[in-house]
Amino acid sequence: MTTNLNTTLSTYGASHATLASYTAGFFFSIILTLIPYEIVREHIMEGTELLYTITLFALLQFIVQIVFFLHLSGRSKAKWNLLAMAFTVLTVIFLVVGTVWIMRNLSQNAMSSLHLNNMMNLSHGD
Repeated sequence: MTTNLNTTLSTYGASHATLASYTAGFFFSIILTLIPYEIVREHIMEGTELLYTITLFALLQFIVQIVFFLHLSGRSKAKWNLLAMAFTVLTVIFLVVGTVWIMRNLSQNAMSSLHLNNMMNLSHGD
C-alpha cells in the first residue's frame, strides 16, 4: 500500500512535507504578518507608500504559503499544479481589478449626480 502511494506521489510530483518545512513556513508567515502590522500601528508610513508596502508583504506571504504549505514549486513533475495555480492567480487578479474598476465608476457616477443635484438646488434657490 505504501509503495503504491509513494509511486503515485512521485508520478504526480507531490513532495513530502517535514516538520522543519512547516515550522519555517509558520515562522515566515508570522514575520510577514507582524512587520506590516507594526508599520501600520506605529504610523511609519502613510498613503500610497503604505498601500504598496502592505501589498508587497501580502504577495510575499502568498509565496510563502504556496511554497511551504501547498508544496508547489517549479520542480514539480506535474505541471498541472502550476497551471492550476496560475489560473487561480489570474482569476483573483481579474476579480480584484474588476471590483476596483466597478467601485471607481460607481463612485465617479455618484459624485457627478451629487454635483448635479447641488447645482439644481442652487438654481432653484434663486
